[in-house]
Amino acid sequence: MTYYCGLLVSLSSNQCGNTVPKPLCQDTCLAARDALSNIFQSSTECVQNALNKTVRDQTVAGYTKFCTSLSLQSGGGQCVSSVGIEATQCGKYGKSIYCLFY
Repeated sequence: MTYYCGLLVSLSSNQCGNTVPKPLCQDTCLAARDALSNIFQSSTECVQNALNKTVRDQTVAGYTKFCTSLSLQSGGGQCVSSVGIEATQCGKYGKSIYCLFY
């Protein structure tokens, strides 16, 4: 959830006027990308075929592009890092739900 919140804030930051929100931390973003990539590569979670692989590879590439545009790392308090509560809140529908969209 932190990744998506950070992405939406980043994409809408031009609409915020003088308000400059904290950006998402790069390491948090990359962790979200890696987690999604692992789900996509799991044959027990996602149907594996050439079309799905192409779309999923493009999705992961989009994450990579966004994540590498971020410059701050967790620990300094200048960016939004992953939130501990997400471990119990995220994925309540099961990992395979991500496969339905990609």
